[in-house]
Amino acid sequence: MLGSLELGIAGYTSFLILGHYGVADASWEWFWVGAAPVGAMTAALRPRHPVGWLLLGIGASGLLSQLGYLYDPGRHPTVPEALLADSGTVLLMFAMGFSAVLIAVFPSGSFEIMRRHRWLTLVGVVSSLVALFTAITERSLASDANEVNPLALGRVGPISLASLANGALVVFLLIMLVAVAGLAVRTVRARGGQRQQLKWFAFASLTLLPAVLVAGLLPSTWQLMPAVLSINAVFVSIGLAIMRYHLYDVDRVISRAVAYLLVLGLLGGVYAGSVLLLSDVLPLRGSISVAISVLVAVALLTPIRRRVRDLVDRRFDRTRYDSQEVLRDFAARVSEEVSADNIGRDLLTAVERTVHPAQAGLWILRS
Repeated sequence: MLGSLELGIAGYTSFLILGHYGVADASWEWFWVGAAPVGAMTAALRPRHPVGWLLLGIGASGLLSQLGYLYDPGRHPTVPEALLADSGTVLLMFAMGFSAVLIAVFPSGSFEIMRRHRWLTLVGVVSSLVALFTAITERSLASDANEVNPLALGRVGPISLASLANGALVVFLLIMLVAVAGLAVRTVRARGGQRQQLKWFAFASLTLLPAVLVAGLLPSTWQLMPAVLSINAVFVSIGLAIMRYHLYDVDRVISRAVAYLLVLGLLGGVYAGSVLLLSDVLPLRGSISVAISVLVAVALLTPIRRRVRDLVDRRFDRTRYDSQEVLRDFAARVSEEVSADNIGRDLLTAVERTVHPAQAGLWILRS
């Protein structure tokens, strides 16, 4: 119910923003859409795990914040109207706070790390409260009305409000960096299933950097869309990691993604180089040069893909690559071996090196 309600809010708010401002401003609402269904599904299947509820909190705060920015209280807002207009900034801060907690407790869901570092948790709570106070008492309202805030304060004692807000923001960003660093340390130290969970999250998070780079190449209307897709992919990876439904080997996912990106780049270079060669060097122009270049790229697809995939697997999917090498060696030995005992011994060795079972045995029926 909460997830459906949040998706309804997202649809209604997006409709309002699209009608008044367009796609570029509506993209800010879509940053939080993925948290609602993933959080609802995770909380429904793992109700005692806090990550699902944190995702629902992130989705609700982020989606509702855009409604606060849309609210226009008029030229002379009352105190309640000013608080409602400032709700956009307040809810956005709640979403960021929930995100910091999510990073700290993922994937185990244990708040033990926050209890061990109580001073850091206390600093984070205090900086968040200071940031909320400065957001509510700013000179201008945070909504699109941009009217004078009746709760405005110029200074708090000897400290200006702007300095207080900047200091709280710096402290909060430092705490977020500490949380991310702690997650990186846990990823290095983790083993087994938890390592797979953390690697899924890390792989999805790494897409944020190329998304930001790609955004600079797009028109201003669609600039935020790569970041929107990347952040929602992070939400999906969190849900997959917690529920561990079909938790595919992330090493294979990474190796395939890198391999196909390299193949795409190489074939694009081959195509562009062939067109330039046929057009500038040889007397072939127009559709003939394009057709020949396409045929060359298609002919090179399979050998390039096979070669690149092997090279990438050696780096990113080493377990699978080593297993394939073991199976090739076993097949070569079996083709030359005639002793059943030696074949059985080689088979058990191959199984132990590839599958890593706790115990393995071989039963042979002798006639």
